[in-house]
Amino acid sequence: MTFDDWYRITLAGDAFLVLTMALITQGYLFFTGPAKLARLALFEFWLAASLVVASKFAYWAWGFGLTVIDFKGLSGHSMLSAAVYPMLLCVLTRDLGAHRPTIWIGWLGGWTVALCIGYSRLCTYVHSPSEVVLGLLVGTIFSLVFCIRLLGANERLGQFRPAMIAWLVALSVATSQLYGKVAPFNDAIIEHASKYAAQSCVNRAGRRECQW
Repeated sequence: MTFDDWYRITLAGDAFLVLTMALITQGYLFFTGPAKLARLALFEFWLAASLVVASKFAYWAWGFGLTVIDFKGLSGHSMLSAAVYPMLLCVLTRDLGAHRPTIWIGWLGGWTVALCIGYSRLCTYVHSPSEVVLGLLVGTIFSLVFCIRLLGANERLGQFRPAMIAWLVALSVATSQLYGKVAPFNDAIIEHASKYAAQSCVNRAGRRECQW
């Protein structure tokens, strides 16, 4: 595969697209129930996103990273993909009327998509292996917890849910409008972290030195 091929794959993990799909799905879960599952998805997703922002900010503001493994912050594309795509496929297979084994196959299918997106971050020379692997790990943990709670929610499994059609239409519209757009979040994190680092500089012995 060429660089352009991998770049097209990596666009499927961009925050503009994945965040929107996650919000649409969380709204759908609040509508169809159970509400506690929707709250769990909301909490898990934003916690995972906060970990990505914190890890990147820590590096660019204070230089906190692991040089040994070339780690400068979690891969947001990898984390978001591993958290959201398995969740989408779990909900989809459930609402198509599938039972537990098929729902787990849906989770695995979503995780495979995330794995391809994570690998594309390496092929486009954006992240190191450690950043991709740890990003996938964080996202996988959250999507696994979601799927386990989904299967244990005592909801009607094996029944088709017509409301799913509206959810799929909303996802399709979001994908058609947002695929290919690149969110400026990473640049914004670097910019704000750099400004914070500059403001934290202090004068020592007549010299301006930064506390990293």
